[in-house]
Amino acid sequence: MQELSKLSNFPNYSDEQLYDLDKNITEQVFQENGFDTTIQVSFEEAIAMRDLVLVQNDNYIPLFTNWKEDGKINEEQFQYLILINSIFNNETDAGAISTELFAIQQSVSNSTTLSIDQKALIYNACSIGASSVLYWYSAYTNEENPWYQTKESNNGWIKRALLDLVGLTVGFLVGFEYGGLLGGSLLGGFTAVMCSAEPK
Repeated sequence: MQELSKLSNFPNYSDEQLYDLDKNITEQVFQENGFDTTIQVSFEEAIAMRDLVLVQNDNYIPLFTNWKEDGKINEEQFQYLILINSIFNNETDAGAISTELFAIQQSVSNSTTLSIDQKALIYNACSIGASSVLYWYSAYTNEENPWYQTKESNNGWIKRALLDLVGLTVGFLVGFEYGGLLGGSLLGGFTAVMCSAEPK
C-alpha cells in the first residue's frame, strides 16, 4: 500500500496500475524468499475477485454462506468467519480488534478438528486483519499519512481493514485450488491489496 502512495497520480491510480504494481511486488517478495513462482491470474480475473468482495457492500455473511454451501469451507471455518465479521461490526477500538483476532488465532491453532490447510485460511485472515486494522487506523487518524486524503468516512479504517481480510480469503480459496498453501498465500495477499485500495 505504501508503494501505491508513491505513484505520480496518487490517489487517482487506475485499476491497471494497481494490478501491475501489486503483481510485481508480490512476485518480488516470493522470489526473495526462494519461491520460483509467478502470479497466474489475469487482470480480468483479479478485478473479478476484487469485485466479488466489493459487491457485498460490507455484508459478507452471504458470501461466507455460499462458500459453506459450495463446500469451500466447513462449518467450523464458517463460524470463525462469522465471529470475525461480528468483531469488525461491533468493535471500534483498533487495539481491541487486534487482540480479539489474535485470540481467534490461538483458538484455531489449538483446534483438533481442523486440518493444517483449514487452519491456514482462518489464521492468515486474522493475521492480515490485525495488521490492517492498525495500518488503516493510523492512515485515517494521521494527516501526514498519504492515505489520509482518500478517506470517505471516519470509520472507514474498519471497513478497509475488513476488505483486506475478506480479500485475502477470496484469493486464498482460489489460489489454494491451484497451488495449495503457497498458492493460497500468494493470491490471498494479492487480492487483499486489490480490495483495500478502494476508497472508503
